[in-house]
Amino acid sequence: MVGAEAHEAERDSSAGHSRRRQVIALVVAPILFGVLAGVALKWSVVAWWTMQGLGAVGAVFAGREHKYGWSAALRGIVAGLIATSVVIGMHALLPGADVEALALPSYLFEAAAASAVLHLIGAAPGRIRRRAAQVSARLRTR
Repeated sequence: MVGAEAHEAERDSSAGHSRRRQVIALVVAPILFGVLAGVALKWSVVAWWTMQGLGAVGAVFAGREHKYGWSAALRGIVAGLIATSVVIGMHALLPGADVEALALPSYLFEAAAASAVLHLIGAAPGRIRRRAAQVSARLRTR
């Protein structure tokens, strides 16, 4: 491949999605998740931890859309900050006691870091497959 074809092949796979899908994945989905997690925080310990588990699984699957780890981690940081900010807002706005204690403000940064790591984990298998294919292709050409 040469020129534009090589450049296109090297682009991150999430960049190929429409702007609408990118906004939904990076902004709308974390806001909705944050609202649900914020309500769960006031409702039930089981619901809260279920939302945390769903968030972890979602972050890993979201990372699979990325070709490069750095873009997956960046998306994880941004999405984690958005979702956690919404949870903190819900924590402040909704009446009643929380079912779990949030260590503010460290919760915001810990959640964003965890989201980045989970997105990286999701991106890793694709990167490993691409690297193995490159090595295999080099070995066949020798």
